[in-house]
Amino acid sequence: MSIRKFIGSNSLSNSRILFNERAKYRNEAISKRLQAEYPGVFRDFWFIENMYYGKINRLHEFMIPKESKIKTVQLDGGESLFVLDFVADAINGFLKSYDQALNNGKISRQDQVLSSLVPVKGYTNVLFDYEKNVRLLRDTIHPILIEKEKQIHDFESFVDLFMEMLFENYTNNPFTLTGFVSSKLSPLSMTGLFVEMSNLDYGKDQEKITELIDKPSYTFFIKNCAKHGFLIDVNVPWRICANIGSLEMESYMAKYDSNKDKVFNDYYDVSYNRDIEYMMNYLLSFYNRFVTFRPFIQNEKVDGFNIHRYVTRRKKLTKEELDFKYDNKFRLNLYIDLRNRETNSRYKKALINKIKNNAMGYLDSLGMQSAMSYIDQQFKGFLNDRGAYNSLNIASELELENAQASGQDLQEVLDRSVAESRKTIY
Repeated sequence: MSIRKFIGSNSLSNSRILFNERAKYRNEAISKRLQAEYPGVFRDFWFIENMYYGKINRLHEFMIPKESKIKTVQLDGGESLFVLDFVADAINGFLKSYDQALNNGKISRQDQVLSSLVPVKGYTNVLFDYEKNVRLLRDTIHPILIEKEKQIHDFESFVDLFMEMLFENYTNNPFTLTGFVSSKLSPLSMTGLFVEMSNLDYGKDQEKITELIDKPSYTFFIKNCAKHGFLIDVNVPWRICANIGSLEMESYMAKYDSNKDKVFNDYYDVSYNRDIEYMMNYLLSFYNRFVTFRPFIQNEKVDGFNIHRYVTRRKKLTKEELDFKYDNKFRLNLYIDLRNRETNSRYKKALINKIKNNAMGYLDSLGMQSAMSYIDQQFKGFLNDRGAYNSLNIASELELENAQASGQDLQEVLDRSVAESRKTIY
């Protein structure tokens, strides 16, 4: 059998060649025969909404796993791995079948990689990654705040300047938890659904082909994934993922009294419920850190021809003072501005003000939870979310075409616009 050539590599300096080679890999790495023989097993997790697999529920709300649902997988040699509990059981079943195949000669021991597959990476805590990201953002903006220290007199003026620095694009890093989970900065491993079975190099396409995909033993790897309810990542063909929509994976969920319809409620929390708390706590921490570095304010007072210079002390803020002085309306207004920035300034000022007014209405009539749910609905990134103002674009186009579209008609247009992408999620 001739060796297929795929020269795509992160070390390629020519961007056009790299683009073409990556496209070749996506189109040709998994043969049409394999795709036909094992339909639905391979998934491109770089493609559109597939990037959000395990990060969003069926309502397209961003989620983070519940820590109580994480289970340890004990490996040979005393090593351990963490994933969701039903995924841990599926991995154990996968490994047992794999060991049997090795002993029965279904996997060649001459295959250096396939004969020694061992889970090397599972769940990673998104809150740790989020905190590192926020600290990086802080360290980027802090020197600028020091330069502009005369503009900061208290917590509120600090927040105003901090937001100004964000909007002037000193950093593109998201600040809210939901913004981070929805970004490319949060790895798929945060979902608790993915397991990597090797330490091969992500960036070397030829190695993926010669060491895995084109090896005869890889056929058993594929069958074993299907048998135990796993998907295979096309771009990282040693990385497998729990197929939430499969009967095989659902059989593992049943032990924990869950199923494909309940799994998101059972195993995940929506991230926006934590956004305000984390946002305010980090801002408080950043402000008090700034005060530690710059405890004094140089003031000037002009009295006729005389200039009086004097020094006052900036005051640190306690958590109790923060909660007393800055109510939910202050927090929601700030949060909406942040979410708009994190969604590439989706809405102009007039629409942002309308969203803020609506959010205050929800806050006054139904409470904070309803206000947050409403805001989250406005910033979902998918075209079929009719409740968000981005659907106005399609409505406006229909109006320009003199189409008399009812609410139902509009919803159908929006649904059709992402029908295929919905099918690829779960």
